[in-house]
Amino acid sequence: MKAEPLSFNRRLLWSLELFWRNLLSLIGLSLLAVGSVLAVISLSVALGFSELMVLLMPVSTSAGMDSPVDAMAMVETIFSPMMLIGLLLVLLISGILMFWYQAALYQIPVDSLITGERARIRTALKKSFIRLPDFMTTTGLVMIIVLIAQVATGLFAAAIGDSTLGILLGIISVVLIIWLTISFIMAGPIAVLEGHDPLGTLARTWHLAQGMRWRMLGHYFLLGLMMVVALLLGWLPLWLGAMVGGVVAAALGFVSLVLWLVIYLGAIFVGLFFAVSFYYEVRAIKGHWKAGWGDVPDESWPLSDIPDDVEATIRGRGLRSWLEFSALSIILMGLMYLSSQLLPSPSSMSMMNHSSQMGSISSSNTMGMMHRPLN
Repeated sequence: MKAEPLSFNRRLLWSLELFWRNLLSLIGLSLLAVGSVLAVISLSVALGFSELMVLLMPVSTSAGMDSPVDAMAMVETIFSPMMLIGLLLVLLISGILMFWYQAALYQIPVDSLITGERARIRTALKKSFIRLPDFMTTTGLVMIIVLIAQVATGLFAAAIGDSTLGILLGIISVVLIIWLTISFIMAGPIAVLEGHDPLGTLARTWHLAQGMRWRMLGHYFLLGLMMVVALLLGWLPLWLGAMVGGVVAAALGFVSLVLWLVIYLGAIFVGLFFAVSFYYEVRAIKGHWKAGWGDVPDESWPLSDIPDDVEATIRGRGLRSWLEFSALSIILMGLMYLSSQLLPSPSSMSMMNHSSQMGSISSSNTMGMMHRPLN
């Protein structure tokens, strides 16, 4: 019997079932990720950003008044090379942690499907870390592809200059970005769950997306609408409490906060698991893949007599994958640093604007003198 594609309702119910089963693991993983990022930021402030904090502190004068903050010195400090490098390093480390968190979110439902139980955070982090450099490089390449398409259409529209044609090119740019995003939506699960290099992952996800793009677009559109409605409903207790007031308002505000956090976490998980479900669906339909799980979301999906092993881990590519990610990061950081050096600094731009304003005032005064009637 041929495997049938999943309907939106079945895919959504499948995702919500896995979400509730792994809610505690997801909360623990989220707290661990947020705590790690905050620790990195706190350490960077303590080690490298003390100079900026000193500039932000007002200095008391002998008259007892606080001197104003030197805005120009603060701007120059923010845009200094060492500060930019420090910011880039903080963003890099925080980005790695958040990418690891996202990769683990892809791994959690897979482990839960294999065991039929709640996934373990330690196992998800261990398995996702092995594929982390390839996952980050793949995600970076997808972002670069989408960014190049956006910039190219924007520059083309600016070069033409026609307003009507520019609006049309803007619409084409949005459609192109959506199409590319849908085409590479399965790149994350493939990068985590298979052993390809980044270019191989992009080629495989492009191939698997053929014939699936319209269904994926429709399902994600419906999911987006449901997420917006759910997030708005999460604030409903807060709105009711604002009308009542008092202790009831505080209690309903806390309930609204908890609901909103759960809904937000569920939206992230369900959105990512939609990509995983499409990946498994394509494998079941196109590749005649058989799952080794206890159950599958559709009775037409075949099951394997050999169960999957939750401890089985896709092997990483070792040092080479980390070198590729490092090279890509250095190139991007170098381009950002080079652009910051080539572009005029805020102080020079301020002086140029001041000079142009003075020139305009001088020109207007001169013109006024020329047109003033003689007595």
